[in-house]
Amino acid sequence: LEHIDHDDWRNVLGTNLDGVFHLCKAVIPTMKSRREGVIINMASVAATDGYPMACAYATSKSALIGLTKSLAKELATYNVRVNAIMPSLTMTDAALGLPAETLERLVNLVPLGRIALPEDIAGVEFFLSSPDANYITGELFRVAGGR
Repeated sequence: LEHIDHDDWRNVLGTNLDGVFHLCKAVIPTMKSRREGVIINMASVAATDGYPMACAYATSKSALIGLTKSLAKELATYNVRVNAIMPSLTMTDAALGLPAETLERLVNLVPLGRIALPEDIAGVEFFLSSPDANYITGELFRVAGGR
């Protein structure tokens, strides 16, 4: 927290929280009028675990969980389901940009012995958007290899 300035703080919250807010504001009226829809928010294990030197990120993802749970309750009577996925470190360009020793340390924290692949997350997204998940709303799905 001591090393982040206000502009960086706002940028992280703007990206991770405000972006979702504006997207939801745009799609919810149509979902309500159709009386169906699915919103899947991308939170993070950082929301509940916290990450050192990533206070803004963890805070933004925690707030996203609050938004997810609130919207799930607001929209349930319209048959609009809202859930969130909470992945741990996932093999993305950002992960590949980490120093090798940092990446190795993070992998060692995962009982499955690897970081998530994008398809690990996509499988959960596919399930949540399918008819098989018609009775699931307001839930958090931790995809973290046992971490």
